[in-house]
Amino acid sequence: MSGVLHKQSYFYAKLRVSSRAWQQRWFVLGEQLYYMKSPSAMNNRRCIPLWQVTKVEASVDDPRRFSVVLPRRTHVMRAADEAEAAQWVDALNARLAILRPILCEFFGEDYALNVADDEPRLLEWPAEAGVLRKVWWAVSLPLAVLFTFTVPNIRKERWERWYVVTLVNVTLWLAGMSYIMLYAATSFAKLLCIPSDVMGLTITAAGSSLPTLFASIAAAKQGFANMAVSSAFGSNTFTILLAFGLPCLLETAVRGHFATPYRVESGAIVATVVVLLLALVLFVASAAAARMHVGRWLGAAYLLLYVVLLSGVVALKTLNIV
Repeated sequence: MSGVLHKQSYFYAKLRVSSRAWQQRWFVLGEQLYYMKSPSAMNNRRCIPLWQVTKVEASVDDPRRFSVVLPRRTHVMRAADEAEAAQWVDALNARLAILRPILCEFFGEDYALNVADDEPRLLEWPAEAGVLRKVWWAVSLPLAVLFTFTVPNIRKERWERWYVVTLVNVTLWLAGMSYIMLYAATSFAKLLCIPSDVMGLTITAAGSSLPTLFASIAAAKQGFANMAVSSAFGSNTFTILLAFGLPCLLETAVRGHFATPYRVESGAIVATVVVLLLALVLFVASAAAARMHVGRWLGAAYLLLYVVLLSGVVALKTLNIV
């Protein structure tokens, strides 16, 4: 069974953005429930795993709506009319009636409870994991304890309204850990006699960009490709204009010499700016050539481009050209 349905956006519904709360998608009921923007976008399809579905029920308030209930999320769909909604509900329940005996045979009668209990527990001893996983658990246990007791888990019902506290605490943790990482990287560079410019272009830049990387991956997995790309560019803009400009402003304000320029002792700024401009130009040109479809090959080309540009800057710095 396949057809056009309107799917309620979990993200925009949370933000209460009514203009984008419902998104038209092409649904295909196969081994799983797949949906995509159009029938021709099968390569970019997303999936609702039927083995995690606990029930499918029609809406009481609106006969055109029905819900696909999972342990962690409820997907709300809207059909063109009541008859089409009933067809989807019957088809999904028929598929679940076939799957459930198989799942119960392999996973037991309480398989749905096992699915619901899939939240990772940072403080739980990984008894069935390998040696490396256990060592990593022991090393990261102090941070896990701090994160567990200082960052409210808004996925739990009692903490849902604490999202502001979660956001503030996570931001503070990121700021503090970034400072520690910068101090450690600087000390490591001095110990091995590595130029600070090279360290800033490699270890420090990669470490400070990890939050942006994870945020872009999460946004892309949820289907917000525009947000993923905007996050990458917005992070660079924020870093250049605010993270670089604000310390300079505070430095001159504290010293009381606004008329005296703040001198940055670095000879690689020109090379860094050139690398940034080249990366931006090549990204826009390659994305335009690919008609804004960023696939795995284009992603691999970006990684290769990063290695080439970084190697060039490091070589120039090593040879004392810049």
